[in-house]
This record gives sequence, structure tokens and C-alpha cells, in this order.
Amino acid sequence: MVPQPLWPKVAGLWYLCIALGFVLLGIRAMLAGAPIWTVILGWVIAAGFFAMTFLEQQERKR
Repeated sequence: MVPQPLWPKVAGLWYLCIALGFVLLGIRAMLAGAPIWTVILGWVIAAGFFAMTFLEQQERKR
């Protein structure tokens, strides 16, 4: 049996951590009184990384 590379196992967690970081940046921007578009942009980017997390987990189940 050939061992699988480490990346597919941790990719979902990697994307999740990045998404949480963008959520926190959006919250920080909101609390700091930054323009609303910066908050929304951070959350849209976070949503993209959450989607990548979900897709990575679905791919791993195959």
C-alpha cells in the first residue's frame, strides 16, 4: 500500500483557517469603523474559502 501525500489530508483544514482569518479581519474592520465595502469584501473572500473547504472534504470522500 502506497501512503497518500499529506496535502489532501490537511487542505480542508488549511482553507478553513484562512476563511476564519478573513472573517476575523472583517469583524475587525467593522469594529474599527472601516468602510462597509471592506467588511463585505473580507466576508466574500471568507465565503470562498469556506466553499473550498467544503469542496475539498467532498473530494476526499471519493
